Amino acid sequence: MVHPNRDGGAELTCGWCTDRWGYAWQIMPRVLMQVLSAGDAAGEPPLPR
Repeated sequence: MVHPNRDGGAELTCGWCTDRWGYAWQIMPRVLMQVLSAGDAAGEPPLPR
């Protein structure tokens, strides 16, 4: 697993961080993507990606 804030990176707000080269990354839990792509019990389709 890659940790962007190691070796000179920084943590920011709302799940964002920067790596040592200044690139910004937003960290999202895997379970969030599973929930968004599952639809719901009423038969609604999943949200588009």
